[in-house]
Amino acid sequence: MLRLLPWNITLTNSTDKEIDKINSGQKINLRNSIATKLLRIVFCFYLVIAISVTLSHMALEYSYQKDSIRRNLEDIQRTFEHGLALNIWKFDHDSLRSTVEGMLKIPEIVGVKIQDENGINIAIGGIIEQENVVGEVDLHINLFGLKQDESKFKQNTLSNFDTFEHQFPLNFPHETRTIQLGAVSTYSNTAVVFNRVKLGFLLLIINAVLKTVALWVIFLWFSKRLLRKPLTLLTEATTKVNLENLDSFHIDIGATGHNELTVLEKSFNSMINNLHRAMIERKCVEEAMSIFRSAVDASTDAIGMSDPNGQHYYQNTAFDQLFGSIGNDPPATLYVDQSIGREVFQTIMAGKQWTGEVKMYAANREILDILLRAYPIHDADGQLLNLIGVHTDISKTKRAEQELHSLRNYLSNIIDSMPSILIGVDPDGTITQWNNEAQRVTGMAVSSAVGHSLEDVIPHLSAEMARVRQAIETHEKQISRKRPYQHNGEIRFEDIIIYPLNTADAKGAVIRVDDVTERVRVEEMMIQSEKMLSVGGLAAGMAHEINNPLAGMMQIAEVLSNRLTGDLPANKLAAENAGTTMDSIRAYMEMRDLTKMLENIHDSGVRAAKIVSNMLNFARKDSDNRSGHNLAELLDRCIELAGSDYDLKKKYDFRQIKIIREYEDMLPLVPCEAGTIQQVILNILRNGAEAMQDEMEHVD
Repeated sequence: MLRLLPWNITLTNSTDKEIDKINSGQKINLRNSIATKLLRIVFCFYLVIAISVTLSHMALEYSYQKDSIRRNLEDIQRTFEHGLALNIWKFDHDSLRSTVEGMLKIPEIVGVKIQDENGINIAIGGIIEQENVVGEVDLHINLFGLKQDESKFKQNTLSNFDTFEHQFPLNFPHETRTIQLGAVSTYSNTAVVFNRVKLGFLLLIINAVLKTVALWVIFLWFSKRLLRKPLTLLTEATTKVNLENLDSFHIDIGATGHNELTVLEKSFNSMINNLHRAMIERKCVEEAMSIFRSAVDASTDAIGMSDPNGQHYYQNTAFDQLFGSIGNDPPATLYVDQSIGREVFQTIMAGKQWTGEVKMYAANREILDILLRAYPIHDADGQLLNLIGVHTDISKTKRAEQELHSLRNYLSNIIDSMPSILIGVDPDGTITQWNNEAQRVTGMAVSSAVGHSLEDVIPHLSAEMARVRQAIETHEKQISRKRPYQHNGEIRFEDIIIYPLNTADAKGAVIRVDDVTERVRVEEMMIQSEKMLSVGGLAAGMAHEINNPLAGMMQIAEVLSNRLTGDLPANKLAAENAGTTMDSIRAYMEMRDLTKMLENIHDSGVRAAKIVSNMLNFARKDSDNRSGHNLAELLDRCIELAGSDYDLKKKYDFRQIKIIREYEDMLPLVPCEAGTIQQVILNILRNGAEAMQDEMEHVD
């Protein structure tokens, strides 16, 4: 059953005996009169104000006199400054003593201390401060520096008054410059100030006392006439109140005019009328509370109430359905962690609110995630009336949050496991996402990248911000293939794809960067290979075009050799017809080395044909992957090809390199791809030749 604790208005009917007892009670004496209390309070406030004003006046006067003494010390500086400097400059010990004694006789000065330019005391006397200690010393003067015992304080050191000082430097004008001789400190204390203000303080105190006494007498006389008498009549009238006749009760204290007492009289009569109406309205309030109880029962939140001692006494329908019966000790039966339950109740029993998430047992002992709002309810006087707990089951929400968190982790792992650099940016270019590949490539951690500008983190991608904005505006991805950039002195290539993100929550883009340097180089090698295949295809035609003239040259050289050196009858007949003999022609050819030249033409043609044949065999694509080959012949053909290589010949003559062939006899045929083996051997010969050439250039 819901306990309703509305305003408690206790209305009891006083019996005639009780009324008579009140009426026959003692009258209020002067000491207990509200007028006297009011007078006492006003007088106390006045006394505090008067004392405060007087003390403030005294403080201002004290401060003014203290400042006046400081100004006097400054005036004394101007009076004695030159004389002190002159006495010290001339080392006039007696004049210095006389000057210091004169300064100590001035009422504002209680002590003097003079130090040289090194901070050593050369004259002290009176009450001074040394090393943050105030004391009194006798007058001692020594221009060469005081001894330690001369600077000691007397046994009866004065330290009851605060000391303040005025310090000024001692400068002596000499010719065109000013020489600093030391510094002078003049001391005064609060005793000097008190001597100036004590008479003024006494007059202020006497003035305040007289005004206070006069005000007390005047206020006492007027309060009796204006307050005590009307209040007595009002008190007597209130003792006659009877709750049974509130509708006809009326108070008349006989006050005239418009003042506080007449207002009080009218207010009291109005209160009686309001009290009568309140009794009528109480029933309406109870009906309203019944409606409120129905609203609480209809709430979908589980609402429970406990008394100020923590004893559970009410729970609504939703509470019954969620938790069932929990007894009188909720921390022990409802909370999974009883210590948290004790903390909740201790907090709200102390008058404070507690809000947070806790775990509680459902009616079937299932553990639920609960959002708890616990409140204390106080009455108008601040007394604790009830403890209310509002429980919302958030178990499904928590499970959804956990699933969302798991999904986020899953997506994050997918993003981090990708071999591509993935960078999320907002429209301003600020990085919002940074995966593991981006961290690996750049060496920059997520915490150092997220929240910073893309242009600052990866400068070579700053040019992509225009395409990022274009992707966001057009909702279309932007692709840049094989984009070159400089990295550690090397040209590298990357593919950049910008995916726009346009959601209701945020706008931005995801930049995917893939390093395609190796792929570009492989593609270049493939293109070069295709070119080489094309060259191989052209080699056959070139070989045919070259072999035909070579065959003609070699055939003509053989014909010339046969017709000029052979013993054919046709040769002899032609020689006789020409008026010579074959022996003469052979002698001429021997003398002019024509026979050797013809042999050289034939040998060169054979060698050129062999080189063309080797190049053709090297460039031709083998139809069969593997076949038997003589490695010695392959090596010889590679050496001949290396000797005719253009790149090598434009730097050096490969034929000048001595090649030592050490082949085993009767080598078996080796199954291999001749073109592949020749390519490997040719690369080895080329690298070796280049290394030899570099070494020769280094030696030179």
